[in-house]
Amino acid sequence: MHRLQLISSSFQRIIPSSSLVSPHIRKFSIFPLIASKGQVESPSIDTSNPPETKSLKDFRKSITKLRGQGSFEAFKNMEQYNFAGVTLEDVRELLQHLQKLRKTKEGLDHIKYVFNAHDVLKLPKDDLYFKSAIRVALTERDGQQAQSLLDEAKKFGVVMGSNFEYWLKLKISLLKGDLVEADRQFQYYRSANPDSVKPYEEYMWALMRSDGAGRIQELYDEALKTLPTKKLSSNFFAAMLCRLTVDEKNYTESVKVVEKLESFGIEIAHRTQPFVVKAIMETKGYLAAKAYIDKFDKDLNFLCIEYGMEIATHEELTPATVINWFKRGKLAVSGNRPSTIKNFAPALMKAFKTNDIIGLVQNVRKYVDATPNYQITHNKIFFGVLKSLAYNGDVNKFMKLVSIMQSMNIEMYARAMYDMLRGPMLASSFLTDIYQNVDTPEKITGHKTQAAKDAVQNTIKLYNALNEGKENPQYVAIFGELIVYSGALELDAEVNQIAEICKISDISIVDRHQKLLMRILGDKYGRYAPKIDGLFRDIRKDGEEQINEEVAN
Repeated sequence: MHRLQLISSSFQRIIPSSSLVSPHIRKFSIFPLIASKGQVESPSIDTSNPPETKSLKDFRKSITKLRGQGSFEAFKNMEQYNFAGVTLEDVRELLQHLQKLRKTKEGLDHIKYVFNAHDVLKLPKDDLYFKSAIRVALTERDGQQAQSLLDEAKKFGVVMGSNFEYWLKLKISLLKGDLVEADRQFQYYRSANPDSVKPYEEYMWALMRSDGAGRIQELYDEALKTLPTKKLSSNFFAAMLCRLTVDEKNYTESVKVVEKLESFGIEIAHRTQPFVVKAIMETKGYLAAKAYIDKFDKDLNFLCIEYGMEIATHEELTPATVINWFKRGKLAVSGNRPSTIKNFAPALMKAFKTNDIIGLVQNVRKYVDATPNYQITHNKIFFGVLKSLAYNGDVNKFMKLVSIMQSMNIEMYARAMYDMLRGPMLASSFLTDIYQNVDTPEKITGHKTQAAKDAVQNTIKLYNALNEGKENPQYVAIFGELIVYSGALELDAEVNQIAEICKISDISIVDRHQKLLMRILGDKYGRYAPKIDGLFRDIRKDGEEQINEEVAN
């Protein structure tokens, strides 16, 4: 099988020479093979007269139907055929789908893999290629790389448009912290588009959570005064609402913006929906917010589902509403968000008017059986409830449902159960913070919070409950992330507790988690070394299969 080994010089800085990522993210062979003279070597691939393989047909079908993650998996499956038959148009469409995933570590890995294949196939570098690469660089806050890519595009004669350049230079200035230069680029952008709201909305979004975020209100007021109402957009109002609802939590002012938006007769677009729902929920109540979610139903932003599930824990909604939201959230690009999953079991219990697991199972079975052409199975709902109980750290209900599912001969897949054990850590959001800020540990939030401590204890309780009475412990891969999580929080007692469990059960932890923890803690790692150094081994090198392969990879 041909392994990808090439990356263009443009991406040598985007893709690190080593990568420490969560064990559920597969590591791809996407690192550069550098020749002695410093040039990138390209294996020659004969793609002339490619066969119309089943793999190629599956990939093209997936682009139309699955998009995002599904399209990527179908594309990666074609590596065994050296990507025979893949065209520039195929790659363009795949990159467009994957842009939605670039804010996640996994999504970035997917995009970089496609860039690599693009180079291996020697496809021409067009505007989409460079725009995608630049957005990846900006996502990774690498303004210098973004500028290099822009310069390279010009050398190739690729025209991306003056407006894109204004926007990019504005973003690069903000990454440098140069607010004066960013403002100058905005003025150029606005002068070139005097009747357009686009420069305002782009600048407002770019300023979000930067040192210049205070300018957002000024830009909002200025645009309202200088532009005709028909030129304003939903996305323009979304930027102001994001600032008010997310950053300032000023819901009273948020509602005023919503009222202005509606008074102008502007349709509340996809991106604007969650901010509107949040503002209404905080000022006018849960049912008023649900009315807006219902109004958006045909083109519902999956973030609204997060608020919908919160509403369902307070108001008695129908089982159909709760299950449908959960089902739609699973189909979203990045799946249901942690708080949506956490609220699913309480919301469903409220909808079925039961607080008992046996009663819930009976109600779910009756409901699905009585609903013709239903698009979700009992099992998927049960796994959703199980995950929700794990996220809540409700060990008793969790184990009761595990027992019921086993009695129904539902297979408890290793990967699914590993996801359950990660639940408490994901629910506290701290695990996500770790992976997003591994190289800037000072940005890791939630330090020593009670929720973070509870997550460690709840994970241990779930692990112990699942392994009670078993001679050979299962799902031991969880201890890698658990030791990183606890160590990053500097929870000494919890680190010691985990170390003891590992020693008693002879559990080894993959050494990449040690390296990850050392990067996060720096000099502070030394205080844990005596307790935990003996736990780490290169499992694959030793040939030991203690960690379930599906999870370890």
